[in-house]
Amino acid sequence: MVKYTENINIGGNSMKVISLVNQKGGVSKTTSTHNLGSALSQLGKKVLLIDLDPQGNLTSGVGIDKSEIKNCIYDLLIEDTVELEETIVSLEEFDIVPATIKLAIADSKLINEYARERKLLDKIENTDYDYVLIDCPPSLTILTINALVASDYVLIPVKMEKYAFDGIHHLENTISSIKKLNKKLNVLGAFATAFDKRIKLSQENYTKLVDTFDGKYVFETKISIDSQISYSQEKEQSIFQFNKSSKAAKDYMDLAKEIERKIGE
Repeated sequence: MVKYTENINIGGNSMKVISLVNQKGGVSKTTSTHNLGSALSQLGKKVLLIDLDPQGNLTSGVGIDKSEIKNCIYDLLIEDTVELEETIVSLEEFDIVPATIKLAIADSKLINEYARERKLLDKIENTDYDYVLIDCPPSLTILTINALVASDYVLIPVKMEKYAFDGIHHLENTISSIKKLNKKLNVLGAFATAFDKRIKLSQENYTKLVDTFDGKYVFETKISIDSQISYSQEKEQSIFQFNKSSKAAKDYMDLAKEIERKIGE
């Protein structure tokens, strides 16, 4: 059973940096980063998304043409002279630091850099956002380490399917190791994605999720299967832009509110 510290309330009005992490791909990590950012914006929060996945799906998913990007997250991490504001693209719902294919070589560029695990932290600390949400790659790389060192919290999406828990304990070990570099890092919790209450396996996996994360670290809100999510992705819109009355929009709004309560707003 995975156990984490119970004291996650940082209080006040300080910026909260949250990394969405799972070392298993295809768990709706990018979709959740996008739609949680939108939900928090709907709640009146100033939100910055950071696309730290070399696939750049978050960047594409919010409708950004990568060929028109001047500076991206790669430049922010690699070039000492590039500042955060030079990489930000402002959209209707939130701001985003986009990614391009250049990010694929970031690890090899950073490997011999001094304090390479602090590159992101040094660029984003003391910025004027309520929330920074980081979409991490589905593997343990220097990019992932940078995200975790810069973060206050880890948020773990877990897809309700047969192999949902592959890599969870490896992720636990990763987080424990990073806490040596970032003592303020805490697990905010795990939440279920692609949940279908009609299917027995979904129900069983949710029970297993609760057992694995010691109950209180699992969000009550479940992100249900909803075809509206796929349609919104085709339109490169958040679920709130595409259909704010959908089940998925309600789920993501409920999750955003639960996150706010859990952090202590």
